[in-house]
Amino acid sequence: MLLLVACNNPLDSPEYLLLQKDLENTRIRLAQVENSPEWKLRKALELKRNGNYDEAQKRLELILAKDPNSVLSKIVQKEIYNLKAIDLVTSKKVDQVVQSRFFELAEQKKTVLDSLTLSFRKVNIRQRWTHDKYGKKAHFTNAGKGNRYVIPEIIIKSKTANPKLPALLIYRLDNRKLIFVKALKYKFNRWGNYNFYLGNEPDPQNDFALKKNIKFLPAALLTKEMIQQNTLFLVAQKEPCVVRKEDRFNNPPITYVNSFCSYPKELTAEELKANFSLLKIINKGK
Repeated sequence: MLLLVACNNPLDSPEYLLLQKDLENTRIRLAQVENSPEWKLRKALELKRNGNYDEAQKRLELILAKDPNSVLSKIVQKEIYNLKAIDLVTSKKVDQVVQSRFFELAEQKKTVLDSLTLSFRKVNIRQRWTHDKYGKKAHFTNAGKGNRYVIPEIIIKSKTANPKLPALLIYRLDNRKLIFVKALKYKFNRWGNYNFYLGNEPDPQNDFALKKNIKFLPAALLTKEMIQQNTLFLVAQKEPCVVRKEDRFNNPPITYVNSFCSYPKELTAEELKANFSLLKIINKGK
């Protein structure tokens, strides 16, 4: 006797189809849970606990944007506020660490630049810039209302007859970097007499070909607000670029000009240390 047995596909059985339907319903419920504000808040708080503050704040802000009137909105707003406070504190700590690198740099009273030696004495902040003295007379420039001159006293020693001088610059501290403010203009401190000042005769005390050491009174005009409200860095560029210019018909006949100089608009502490000599920090406690 021959028996025929039919083989039923188990994937077509009622039990399997019911299981598939249950699984699909579970997936739908899970998706609904994961898309709920409660679930999203839970995940955002997990990110916060793990120190991923930026991503946590993004997710919280999305929850608030999607449903600002949710019963969870006050909790979400509070968490966003706390994260912003953490970010502010962290940012301030980073600023303090970066700024400390600037303040760790030593002020230089003497700077050697190849054939030049720059000796810095002090810096004065005055309403009047006095320069180019001769005998008992002097030339002066008034700063005007609301302004002041920043005037360092420097002596430059040169081994060569016609050296380029270092550019003297002022930068202000802005959180994690220095921002360029102004270049100082060179002026001689004194001339031997009035004839030397007029250019009728060469002055041996203001000529590196005849004298090793020359005193200068450079200056920069700044607003009082800039000086009072900022920490300022007076620096000398290590690559000399300020050149001597002679004009027989000018009084005085010799000047130093920075027409060929270029300055970075911003500086990190590392760039300052590598390319500049720090002469003075003004308002260090600001």
